[in-house]
Amino acid sequence: MEIRLLPRGSIGGRVVDHAGQPVAHVAVLLLQRRYRYGDIVYSPDHVVATSEKGEYRLERVAAQQGLLILVKRPLKATASDQVPPYDNRERVLLPTFYGNSADISGAQTIVLASGERRERVDIRVADAPSYCIAGAVDDAGAVKEVFVSLIEQLSFDSGWSLTPATFKADEQRTFRACGLHPGEYRMMATSAPPGSGLTERMTGWAATGIAWGAALITDKDATNVKLLPNAPVAIEGDAAFDPAPPEKPVRIQMSLTRFLSDGEGYADSVERPPASRMSGMIGGGGTTAVPGPFSLGR
Repeated sequence: MEIRLLPRGSIGGRVVDHAGQPVAHVAVLLLQRRYRYGDIVYSPDHVVATSEKGEYRLERVAAQQGLLILVKRPLKATASDQVPPYDNRERVLLPTFYGNSADISGAQTIVLASGERRERVDIRVADAPSYCIAGAVDDAGAVKEVFVSLIEQLSFDSGWSLTPATFKADEQRTFRACGLHPGEYRMMATSAPPGSGLTERMTGWAATGIAWGAALITDKDATNVKLLPNAPVAIEGDAAFDPAPPEKPVRIQMSLTRFLSDGEGYADSVERPPASRMSGMIGGGGTTAVPGPFSLGR
């Protein structure tokens, strides 16, 4: 048996704007092609930030792999009472994917030779006027404060998350967030304030659930967006033995457990948490007879 070891390489270059000026302190993500549940996806391998001169360097890059580079700023949104006219909007950078050769699927990727150190991979990013998303959270129940988190929906999604922008809704549960680039956004409303961990955000409305919504920004503001709570869902089925059951039924404990990461490491953040662990949240359940039907609550 022969085992080939492929020395890793590196990619270096600059990030510039439409005028060729360096863009400092933006995230440069290296995305590696992988298989996930039978599909080809691109998931983060690691991320670096550009210097004051817009320079970046990605080290320990895998050889002979389909790679993409994503350049973006962590998402920021500002609450605004006054919305400026469209021709007087602040301009914001657009997330930009970079590849320079087509793979077997036709996608533009980067492929390094074994140990290759590729230089002068300069990436030009475009900008666009900023826009706003305005809407309301329905059926917030008795929750006193409601916070809305915006999450970018980018292509090549493989389960990894990007830094959300979180802001507070007013007493009437309405909100307006500005300073956003065109694109698709997923929204989540909870009672957890900014800076809370994922577990706190997901369990903030234990009694009333979590409200979700989506918005698409093209060339104008998204208005009248509604965030609606998820309806509880019961999971029902039959428990059976394989192979044949014993002479008498037996009783077992069944529950639905959701695992969440306690770490706040986002794909576009160059600051990694000191530690990340998984915690389990036990949902509805109970004992059931086997063979026999079962039902798990929300």
